Amino acid sequence: MTYIKGHLRETQDFVHAKLLTVDDGKVLFGSHNLTISGVNTDTQEIVFFKQ
Repeated sequence: MTYIKGHLRETQDFVHAKLLTVDDGKVLFGSHNLTISGVNTDTQEIVFFKQ
């Protein structure tokens, strides 16, 4: 859990990660941040792909 304190508000963000593997060795890993209320609030999606 990451605690972020801003000028106008305070929020706690949780990181949701997912991992997908395919039989031929392809791997996709991604994560995105959601606030504690479960609403997407202008956070960035991170994706890594290995072939």
